[in-house]
Amino acid sequence: MITVKEYMQQNDNFRIRLDGKETTEEIDPFGWHIWEGMLQDVPEALQGLQVITDGWMIKAQIAVLELYVPRKKYPHLYCRSYSPKVGV
Repeated sequence: MITVKEYMQQNDNFRIRLDGKETTEEIDPFGWHIWEGMLQDVPEALQGLQVITDGWMIKAQIAVLELYVPRKKYPHLYCRSYSPKVGV
């Protein structure tokens, strides 16, 4: 698996949504929304997370990265959405 930072280096700047998952399984119905914006604007605190899968939301016209977020290491990311003011 690659990190968000490595994904940023390999791709151009486009609109993206980051979703979190507690397991590395590709089929996990308990994912949640963490952050949305332009790829190059991803907060530095989220750039170290591992990418499980990437995809495309057709209706919203936005790329989606599903990230592995271990609960013990990032407990504050288990809320509704991430605020860069909280920090990691």
